[in-house]
Amino acid sequence: MWLACRALLQPDPATGAAKLRLRVDHACAVQLSSPNMGTSSSGATVIESKKSMKARGVSSPDRADGALMAVYEPEDLFGHRRMGLIN
Repeated sequence: MWLACRALLQPDPATGAAKLRLRVDHACAVQLSSPNMGTSSSGATVIESKKSMKARGVSSPDRADGALMAVYEPEDLFGHRRMGLIN
């Protein structure tokens, strides 16, 4: 989720506009920039865990998680489209 939203927030080189723009307060903006990115042993890009952030003395990014969850829509693994049905 963090990597997907990060890609949406990056400006397009051709137009300079991002696909997504978040209007958040200062505390949320700080939390959005607090986790570090790295690579796993298999070469995949990973976001720093909350446990390692706590070890660094950084608080849990709860507000940032909330902002990202507000715009996150997971991909349906089975390809079903439910056309407006609410569970």
